[in-house]
Amino acid sequence: MYDVIKWGNFDKKYNIDPTEGKFVAIEKIEKQISEIESELERCDEGKKEELEERLVHCETALHLVKERDFEDMLSGLPSTVGSGETVQEIYLSGLREKKAGNFDEAARLLKEARNLGSVEASVTLGTMAEDGTLFGEPDMDAARTYYEDGGEEGLKALENFDERYETVAEEKRSRNFKELDEVAASGEDLQRMEELFDECGISEYDKVGYCLKFYRSSDDKEKYYEFLEKSAEQGSEEAKKELAEHYIFDCRTAEAGEKALKLAEELSEKNVPESSYYLGFIYADGKGTVRDDDKATEYLSKYLSECRDAHDKYAVKCEERLGDIYFVKSMPDIKNIELAKEYYQKALEGGSSTAQEKIVSCDEELADIKRTSRARVFKLAAAAAILLALVATIRFSYKKYTSEAQDAKAAESSKVESTISEEAQVSETAERETTEASETEASEASEVSSESEETDPYAFSLIEGDYEGDALEIKHLTASSTLESKDGQSYGPENMIDDDLETCWQEGDEGTGVGTVIGIELGEAKAVSAISFNVGNQEKEEKFSANNRPKKVNIVIKGVILPVEFADKMETQTVVFDKPINADRISVEITDVYKGSLYNDTCISGIKVH
Repeated sequence: MYDVIKWGNFDKKYNIDPTEGKFVAIEKIEKQISEIESELERCDEGKKEELEERLVHCETALHLVKERDFEDMLSGLPSTVGSGETVQEIYLSGLREKKAGNFDEAARLLKEARNLGSVEASVTLGTMAEDGTLFGEPDMDAARTYYEDGGEEGLKALENFDERYETVAEEKRSRNFKELDEVAASGEDLQRMEELFDECGISEYDKVGYCLKFYRSSDDKEKYYEFLEKSAEQGSEEAKKELAEHYIFDCRTAEAGEKALKLAEELSEKNVPESSYYLGFIYADGKGTVRDDDKATEYLSKYLSECRDAHDKYAVKCEERLGDIYFVKSMPDIKNIELAKEYYQKALEGGSSTAQEKIVSCDEELADIKRTSRARVFKLAAAAAILLALVATIRFSYKKYTSEAQDAKAAESSKVESTISEEAQVSETAERETTEASETEASEASEVSSESEETDPYAFSLIEGDYEGDALEIKHLTASSTLESKDGQSYGPENMIDDDLETCWQEGDEGTGVGTVIGIELGEAKAVSAISFNVGNQEKEEKFSANNRPKKVNIVIKGVILPVEFADKMETQTVVFDKPINADRISVEITDVYKGSLYNDTCISGIKVH
């Protein structure tokens, strides 16, 4: 170790006199530093390097004058290296590189000086390790080692070192956690996230949350829902809610329905408000349980009564779904249709994009029901009038016949002399009148029978095969739900009337498709004799069995519900009415399905009206 420095005539050059003492020397050196800094601000590039070297020389001298024995520094001999360059010159070169921001070169020179015995170099290396310029980030363990080799200055640097150590460690932890949050949010660098788990000491429990955040931002939705399930198993209420919603609205399997029901019931036990919303849709769609409109109505109404908020997305969905339930519940019931319209109106005010079309459907159904009701009243009144006329005629004929018979008898008793021809004439008259009365009775009875048949014109039969009559033009075909197009493949209702059984409509509801309504518009009232159906996806047998097929439907025509049950076959099935029905609009509600082996969406390949 050396403790002297080659000044290079520093004392003479800068007028430093050892006899004046340490403090005068410090004052002179500080003055020189101030003058050099001022000159640096004004000098050209050619002189800048020389001034910077002088500045480093003065700053080093000032440091040493303050920290070491003044007289010793002005009277020693220099240590040298093999090239003839002193250890101090190597050290000063390292300082210049450090000041210029060339930290790699500075580190190389300072380490060389330290290896040759420079304690100042060791302290400087400790400072660089502590502030992060030596390794790119603070390394307090390395800094401690350098300070311990730095003599008295190193010992001073170690004062309060433990506090600085903890501060740096805390800052590093904060940086690591911040980076961890950023990496998780980016969803891009899984390896780095796992490294940060180790650096930050993240527990297995907390890893689930970071992985959720990571996979939410990535395209790996399968992994995301895998960790969402783990989070739900840990008891996360938010994870359970998100999973329940996913199973109800995004998945179409029976297993997903069962999971949704289990999660919703767990949330209900904890009085989580959204549980009523989930249970309402589960029972409305029959997911994981039997469809139950009464329970669905109870839960959906409960959510609205407890959690109603004008900006609540759940409330809008509840209102629209309640409208759907009442719309298809006892279709001819005016009160149910009006109640459905009220819910649709609320959903529309809440921002629903489909409620307006459903309100129009309610208005049309109400108009149909009222027209049908008036027609029935007129028919019943006409039948009653005919029946009363028939009764009056029979009574009149009976009285007339009885009176004439009594008169004939009296005449016969009082006039024995009446001729046989008069008796024959009376007899002929009575016979003719009796015959006329019988004919009148038969005719009127026939009219009543015919009129009675007209009051129930909706009898029908279901046959297999195509109907021979011409198909009527369908002006507009709608469905209350449709599966979104995928990979350019459309599943819209127009596929049911394109005369191509390789295309089909698929419902897009959350459950099996039960409750979905298809609307058929004919444009004007036409005589409907039959309606043909090709249920299921009839492109090929594999797809037919893979998807749901309608098993039971309610055909609503002129406000009357006609329940129909289809066979599970890949062929045309036709509803044939005994007598044509004049109608401009028909709706078909799916009430039960044959379950598909792979998918939970219900399909229809063709509909024709004849």
